[in-house]
Amino acid sequence: MDHYFVRSKKGKVPFRLPETWSVLNNIIPTPTIATQPMDEMISGAIAQPIGSPPLSRLVIEKGKIVIILDDFTRPTPKAAILTSLVHYLHECGVDYDQIDILFGVGTHRGVTEDEAHQALGPALRGKIRWTNHNSRAANLVSVGICSDCGEVKINPLLAAADLRIGIGSVLPHPMLGFGGGAKLIMPGVSDFESIRRHHLSTFLPRPGFARMEGNAGRRGMIEAARLARLDFIINAVYNAQHDVMTIVAGDVEEAHEAGVRMSLREYSAKVDQSADVTIISAFPYEEGNQIIKPIIPAALVTKKGGTIVMVAPSIHGGRLPEPLLEAFDTIWAQFHCDAAKGAIECIKEGRLIIPSGPLDFNAAAYLNMLLLNRVRVTLISPDVTKEQAARLGFGYAQSIEQAIHEVANHVPDATVNILPSGGMVVPLVKEVFSFEE
Repeated sequence: MDHYFVRSKKGKVPFRLPETWSVLNNIIPTPTIATQPMDEMISGAIAQPIGSPPLSRLVIEKGKIVIILDDFTRPTPKAAILTSLVHYLHECGVDYDQIDILFGVGTHRGVTEDEAHQALGPALRGKIRWTNHNSRAANLVSVGICSDCGEVKINPLLAAADLRIGIGSVLPHPMLGFGGGAKLIMPGVSDFESIRRHHLSTFLPRPGFARMEGNAGRRGMIEAARLARLDFIINAVYNAQHDVMTIVAGDVEEAHEAGVRMSLREYSAKVDQSADVTIISAFPYEEGNQIIKPIIPAALVTKKGGTIVMVAPSIHGGRLPEPLLEAFDTIWAQFHCDAAKGAIECIKEGRLIIPSGPLDFNAAAYLNMLLLNRVRVTLISPDVTKEQAARLGFGYAQSIEQAIHEVANHVPDATVNILPSGGMVVPLVKEVFSFEE
């Protein structure tokens, strides 16, 4: 038997396959290693922006500056970027009291004080004000009408700013193509209702995973970012091992697209044939509902009716959040075996499937319901029990070997695709399936 592995943040998790199984693709990209220290990458990107005037010119005679940071479901090197950025702003004559940090958490939980201190870093801790965005706040400010989102309202702190800078990460996203860029505005600092309308427009008819052209969700984000007048972005771009390989800065659209092109060169892999079984790691995702994201690239390379074996080596907090599991309990009780049909109906009618639940739980629920109509998923995680996996609609195994053995009993001559880093690969396939087929 040949040796294979999937990746975790602690290293490689090895496994073997039955001799009767045939591997079609084992996708292990060669990571691009950064050639400069982090501070040099950041300062270089700020000094040579893409599609934007120099930041020094944008700062001239500006009073209030708001810097949007993404939340802690993203790996952005926040303290490093902030330290370099604020140093640059100081050299342009900006004082600490002119700057506010706004965590663009969208509909996620707000960052804690400890997380905020971690994001600010020792050089800025206690020197700059920070606050969490609240998508349900009553004082959000309307900035106009977006074709996919309707009226968009944003955080009042941002609306009153003279200069707006966004810091985030360029990473594949299951519906919106790639994170970072305009996503810092929509959903980062927007109102709940416009986020709801926007997100519901992104699921059908086919996954928007790592797809830029023809992606309605991306179009809506760009419109919202222009309405909110996001002046400048600084985004981290990652290699296949989840290490920062470069930084891009400048215009919200042009700089982001440059980061996406680099990412696609790093993560893309041509896959000519779907397999009976796909084995993946959820790496680098660890945050509760986020572990569902890598199922999208796996489903793209798995036959309809096939099986995805997903390893989630660790989950933030050591367990799945109970509200997420309770939300899925409600879904299965409501829709039973017609979950995909129920999800499609809700999406087309613009309804949340869990009206009282967080929007990210709703998104995770939609994805699960649509994907489980196509494939079976077996989850392996030390932080999840068999009962919890079942509540998500997944099978469960205590090890990769156990999962493979159980699948082999039903499919003794299976074809296999292996995605050792499920969240850091973009399969290039001949046809992208439709959720409505």
